[in-house]
Amino acid sequence: IDRVLAILAGHASSSLGRRVIAELLPRPVPEAWQALERLREVELLLRAGEEPSFAGVTDTRAVFAGGARSLDEARLVLLRAFCEAVGRFREWFEPRAGTVPELFRVARCLPDLSPLEAAIVSVIDERGKVRDQASDLLARLRREAAQLTEKIDKALRELLANADVRAALSDTNIHRRGGRPVLALKAKSTGRVRGIVHDRSQSEATIFIEPQEVVAPGNRLAGINLDAEREIERILLALSRLVFDDHARITACDLRANVLGH
Repeated sequence: IDRVLAILAGHASSSLGRRVIAELLPRPVPEAWQALERLREVELLLRAGEEPSFAGVTDTRAVFAGGARSLDEARLVLLRAFCEAVGRFREWFEPRAGTVPELFRVARCLPDLSPLEAAIVSVIDERGKVRDQASDLLARLRREAAQLTEKIDKALRELLANADVRAALSDTNIHRRGGRPVLALKAKSTGRVRGIVHDRSQSEATIFIEPQEVVAPGNRLAGINLDAEREIERILLALSRLVFDDHARITACDLRANVLGH
């Protein structure tokens, strides 16, 4: 049996398909006949050139692995795609109930995950990032962060436009040290730009200094970014609670979805 299952697993088109094969056990006769009928219906669809899209069908155990209390953006993106796939299955098999009744019976048992999908979409954008609109506080913090970033960039551009400052620099790039913007200043010209020294080159010919003009807004920006990270954690935790409330339906649903085509 193990050799047969290994051969079948080699033909599975997804991790979920391989999981189903690995967990395959002998079935009572009525269930075996139903499975054979589903296979016949799948062959019927394939001969007719019809097949639902399996994009987004995945093993949802990967979403819940690790026992984390809060799901990160990557896992929520996977789950959103799975919810979309379940909705497509329900719609795709509806008009084909007369042609493939056994497959339709399985599809009809799939739960409606559209409310959970909508909740995830309202928080996570198409790039997998938490939306500004996920909360009023996050929107405000990101607005303030953008304004401070522009203020810092403007101050640095004005410094770089100063001929005396440019003459004291090793290069005219804006570098980063510890997340802070710094200028590469020639060590022999340390008095030309006031600010906080964050680093030195190995040769000590260059020092990396955060100009005094951007220290205060930089401190404020760091505080805002920290507040935004905390708010994102709160938002993801709240969304994760909704997901965990649906855990049983989701994990049962992934296997049913897999039966429809693997």
